[in-house]
Amino acid sequence: FESSGYNLMVRWSRDGGDVTTRLQVYADHTERDEKVAYQQVDTLDIDFSQNWTLSPRNELLWGFGYRYIDDSFGNTFRTIFYEDPEYPSLYNLFVQDEYAINDRLHFTAGIKWEHNEITGMETQPSLRLLWTPDETQTWWGAVSRAVHTPVRLGTASSIVAYLLPPDPVDPNYPLPQVLRLDGNPELESETIDAFEIGYRLRPDEKLSLDLALFHNRYDRLITYEVLSQQSFPVPSPYFPGESIYLPTEMTYGNKRSATSQGLELSVDWQARENWRIKFNYSWLDIDPELDADGTDMLGDQVLEGSAPDYQWSVQSQHNIRPGLSMDLWIYHVDELPFAAYSRPRPVPAYTSFNLRLAWRRDDMEFSVAGFNLLHDRHAEFASENLVVLAEVERSLLATLRWDF
Repeated sequence: FESSGYNLMVRWSRDGGDVTTRLQVYADHTERDEKVAYQQVDTLDIDFSQNWTLSPRNELLWGFGYRYIDDSFGNTFRTIFYEDPEYPSLYNLFVQDEYAINDRLHFTAGIKWEHNEITGMETQPSLRLLWTPDETQTWWGAVSRAVHTPVRLGTASSIVAYLLPPDPVDPNYPLPQVLRLDGNPELESETIDAFEIGYRLRPDEKLSLDLALFHNRYDRLITYEVLSQQSFPVPSPYFPGESIYLPTEMTYGNKRSATSQGLELSVDWQARENWRIKFNYSWLDIDPELDADGTDMLGDQVLEGSAPDYQWSVQSQHNIRPGLSMDLWIYHVDELPFAAYSRPRPVPAYTSFNLRLAWRRDDMEFSVAGFNLLHDRHAEFASENLVVLAEVERSLLATLRWDF
């Protein structure tokens, strides 16, 4: 594909003592030409904010934003865009107040109103509490709501989304299936209500521990709804008497809800003056639920199976002696049981190991790094647009840096 573009950004700020004012104006032009689609997008973005110090314990932040988008898309064999929609503008207004109840307890409340021409007004509130009982501990909690508004691809387009191979078991599908996905102008925003709690322990300057727990509730998630599924093949225009595929027409819907919960743990230990070790662990559980009238049967499996249940990593940064350092990074990622609609098979779990050695003398540094040293190659994810898995190969990198 070919792409080009340019952009211009202007920032202005003024510090008036108790009031700090900021203004940012951004203009961008991009063009992208590829086989599946051609697009040209012009964007103008204005962002204004003011921070008021109302008292030694109270700060108020407010602002507004405006974004205008003028785009055009060229139709291809795979993607068709309808007439230009009349929703190029986005407006927002936000207010946030941070109040120190005392020296160790801080409370923050905020709200953002956003208006778009597709779903109208969207409200996104947030609350946050921070408590430091002593110099070594910090507790925090947050409750917030966020929305994801529909994009033009979901409301005003028609694309060939997937090509499914013949089913060797089901005689109703002896030929490949082409799934065409049509836009839905009645599409609604996806929403998430997030609940978080966290704890940080720093008993001394050499050791710190961070733990975060979260629970999210999703509503009106995007689904792929079947409009019609033909039981007869389409005649081939090139080979009389032959057939090429079974067509299935689909559209976007908002017929799924879900919950997710998980944790993130991070430990940072300065084992010696010249040796630092980091450990990270995360766990995630997703529970989707399709509405009674929904037809996106595979969506639950994709939502659950396209993210690993857990992953962990260990990093070591060691300055062996002056001028010589060694960095190690080993990490493990659990399998993806159902990585994508087009990939109803798992992406296996993998463990990877990276190593970097660096020699430095005066203003010169030479380093050698090896990536994915445990395997020749491995897959990490599946793309809906690629039939064959993309794999990460073992690689080596030598770098010479001269500072002057």
